[in-house]
Amino acid sequence: MFLHSVLAAEFSEHPVADPTHKDLHPFEVPILNSETNHSAEFGITEYCAALMNKMFSLAHLQIMPFFQYQCSLVNDPKTWLKTLQHLFENNLHFLQHGKHD
Repeated sequence: MFLHSVLAAEFSEHPVADPTHKDLHPFEVPILNSETNHSAEFGITEYCAALMNKMFSLAHLQIMPFFQYQCSLVNDPKTWLKTLQHLFENNLHFLQHGKHD
């Protein structure tokens, strides 16, 4: 969905999960996805793309529980949420035009 065209935001914390684990929580952001072949390539840009992919794959009613879950994984939820807002601001072109390269 979102390829490497996502304009990243500088998350100080970016919790990710290894999708090879069988008990992956449905709100985890997987470290491997269709754009990334292995964890060595997974940096902040890939995290931002994976996070956007995850959020746009959720049903409307899952958004708040997703935010709550992600905030439970970080030390500073307020900063994580502000950075998420910055990520959305950086990528308004996707939201306004429905482009998902």
